[in-house]
Amino acid sequence: VSNSCGSKTDTIEVFKKCDFEIYMPNAFTPNNDGLNDFLGVSGFNKNHLIELRIYNRWGEIVFKTSDINKRWNGNFKGLQQPGGVYIYYLEMENFSGKKVTKKGGVTLIR
Repeated sequence: VSNSCGSKTDTIEVFKKCDFEIYMPNAFTPNNDGLNDFLGVSGFNKNHLIELRIYNRWGEIVFKTSDINKRWNGNFKGLQQPGGVYIYYLEMENFSGKKVTKKGGVTLIR
């Protein structure tokens, strides 16, 4: 849009459907090499994040967020966690207002 005061541009994204699959990685390597150093909700997810929780083998929550931009760095209480499988529970809401959950394992590789 342009007029004598200036011009502005904007974009919108229109989707054909309201339901989207939830994508989560199955492994990450928090070794500070710049590749897969953090675990979080992928940008490919179009759904609204309600909560992501990650549990260790003893059932302790080692990471929890409702902010889609926050990622887990593999630490808990300031300590690096050992390599192994951690369980995640992800709750999201799609564009039609339906809650969608996904749970599974993710491997922390040291």
